[in-house]
Amino acid sequence: MLEIVVAGAVVLTVVGLIFLPVLAQWAGVLLIVDSLLSPLLGGEVGFAVLWLMVGFGVWLLGHLVEAHRNDGYWGSRLAEWVFRLPVLRELRPTW
Repeated sequence: MLEIVVAGAVVLTVVGLIFLPVLAQWAGVLLIVDSLLSPLLGGEVGFAVLWLMVGFGVWLLGHLVEAHRNDGYWGSRLAEWVFRLPVLRELRPTW
C-alpha cells in the first residue's frame, strides 16, 4: 500500500513539474507526510529519511518553478522564507 502512495506521489511530481507547479508542491507535501508516518506504521527509517529529503526537494522545486513563472511571486510565506537562506538565495528569481 505504501509503495502505491509513493509511486503516485512521484508521478504527480513529474506531471506537476511539467504542467503545474502546484501539483509538484502537493506531491512534495504528500512525500513528506508519507515519510513522517512510515516509521510509525512499521516502515524502515532510512527509507523514510530518503523520502523526506526527496519530498522537501520536490516541494522546493515546485515553489521555485512557480516563482519563476509568476515574476517572483511566491506561493507561500514559508517558501519565500526558505529561499532567503544563504545557498538557496542564489536561485531566487530577480526581475
